[in-house]
Amino acid sequence: MVRGGGKGMSLDVSVMAFRHEHHLQHLHDTLGTFGYREVGEKAKVCGEIELSKQMRNWDLGNKRVLKAVAPCSGWTVVYDPEKSMVYDSKSCQEFSRKHSSGVIGMICEGPSKTYGFAVYENGEKIREFLSVGGAVKTNFGKELAPEIGLNLSDKSMIDDDIFDVFLGVTGVDLYTLFDNGEFSIKELEKTGGVATSSASILEKMSPLKLWE
Repeated sequence: MVRGGGKGMSLDVSVMAFRHEHHLQHLHDTLGTFGYREVGEKAKVCGEIELSKQMRNWDLGNKRVLKAVAPCSGWTVVYDPEKSMVYDSKSCQEFSRKHSSGVIGMICEGPSKTYGFAVYENGEKIREFLSVGGAVKTNFGKELAPEIGLNLSDKSMIDDDIFDVFLGVTGVDLYTLFDNGEFSIKELEKTGGVATSSASILEKMSPLKLWE
């Protein structure tokens, strides 16, 4: 099992994953689907300390934000401190349909015990759950194999649990990625306004730092 407890801190992070690393070379299309235009690259960083430092002030004002992108285990992974992409169900479905690809969204907010996960395949949402403090807010679709044994209504659910689900579905160990991964930090401009569709129950949470 992936262990985060050794860090002595709870996570507050939202991540998107798009199957195939080649999406990294076509971010204008990937992020454009979600209503963003790439302005430029702010920095390349390695490891959580530098990532957190660079992303601390992710909201640049004037409709400009920072997001960090990294390839890992056949996926393009986007660290999204704005926590906007994960609940944009319409754009997730559109991207998945357009590219006949898998799209994964995850929210892990350890301090509030908020854990959410969504899976899209070929334009269809096949799984979505959200647990807040042991209260199940949504539970759509069939339980995934990596979820077996996970009790969404258990107040003792921890960061490791949702990271294990993400690992089981994608093969991406987020702890290792944040510790050692090389991220490209992109400055983006909101062009069409990111949808806040109520079609997704993964609620927008207050953006905090990566580690709490």
